[in-house]
Amino acid sequence: MKVLQRFQILVGFVFCSFGVNAELVESFTWKAFPGKSAQMLQNFAEAKGLHEAMGAQVSIGQRWVGGTQEVDYTIRFDDMAGWAKFWDASPQNSKEAEAFYAFMARTSSDPVGEMVSSIAGSNADLSKKAADFEGQYVYTVNIWDPAPGKSQYLMERFLVGKKIHEKLGARVEIYMEGIGGTGRGHYVMMWESHAQMAETFMKMAQSAEWGAMLAENDPDAFSMVASYRGQTIN
Repeated sequence: MKVLQRFQILVGFVFCSFGVNAELVESFTWKAFPGKSAQMLQNFAEAKGLHEAMGAQVSIGQRWVGGTQEVDYTIRFDDMAGWAKFWDASPQNSKEAEAFYAFMARTSSDPVGEMVSSIAGSNADLSKKAADFEGQYVYTVNIWDPAPGKSQYLMERFLVGKKIHEKLGARVEIYMEGIGGTGRGHYVMMWESHAQMAETFMKMAQSAEWGAMLAENDPDAFSMVASYRGQTIN
């Protein structure tokens, strides 16, 4: 009950802003120009090192099924204070920021791709930190749009699903959209390998608990508007 109350309080403001003490993400989705995929990834790898020297944590994710080979460059922060410190850095007050701006000047003169979208959000689990997302993993993302007045219900169902999926071997993270979004929820399932992903899916097919949850859902309360599978490549 205490966990549910905490999430209910969070839902009250997270759809219009960040959770102040939650892990924050800003994700920039890019599409490489023809023949420039390898160079774009090299640029991202260099940018990642520069951004992490500035205090952020960066994940580079390649979309596969459900996408068209887009790459997500995701910058993570422990909280709003870390986010503000990162973006307030400039060549005038930070050697790390000076190095990044020099990188931007060099790479922008010969672009290898274009940014197709960007979005910010916050983790619904207030205990999570940016460092919890280091390393490589495979993942699925399901994006759900709540009907008017059904945001809290969507979160409640997310929490039920998270409990079931983690018993079946997945790691689950729940993100709520901030700037750049429209109040939707992102349900992210993560694994160390595709073999582990497959094992979870096979268990789901046999899970009475998962089947019961699906049957209990209100079909008019929310709808899935996008889904894709990917893996980190950093």
